[in-house]
Amino acid sequence: MKSSRIFGNLLVFGYLFALLIGITYALSGKTMFFPKQVLAFQADMLAPFGFYDRENYDVLIEVQSADGSWETIDPETLVSLPRGKRTSLFLLAALSDEERTARFEEFASNLLTYLKHQRQPAQALRISLVTWPQSPDGQDAGRTPEATKTHLLVTVP
Repeated sequence: MKSSRIFGNLLVFGYLFALLIGITYALSGKTMFFPKQVLAFQADMLAPFGFYDRENYDVLIEVQSADGSWETIDPETLVSLPRGKRTSLFLLAALSDEERTARFEEFASNLLTYLKHQRQPAQALRISLVTWPQSPDGQDAGRTPEATKTHLLVTVP
């Protein structure tokens, strides 16, 4: 009888401890006692305390060819990201404007160098952020030409 009571108390305290750690990570981004990967999963499970965005967003990478036209490149074929492109964009949104611009400029210059080494005619490269409102019908349902906004992040000659 006494052992079941001790086990129940330990279970409740363990749950409250894990919840407190997860809420601390979700609200402040600071990790305590656990690796960040464990807390990232737990913070994703705390939906009421998590980040909610009313817009969908995507990265648009375009390369300027020798004739001056811009060609769109699919980022999934160029970049392999461990938690996905959307999560990486979410993490980049947490950076300050100066740091984000510096990271995108570095990424764009490295990507342009890579494309030139692949013998693709690339004069310049630009990276834009495309946003459109979320829809209950699906991620791309609200992606209409009149609702889509494009924000230029960086251009590298």
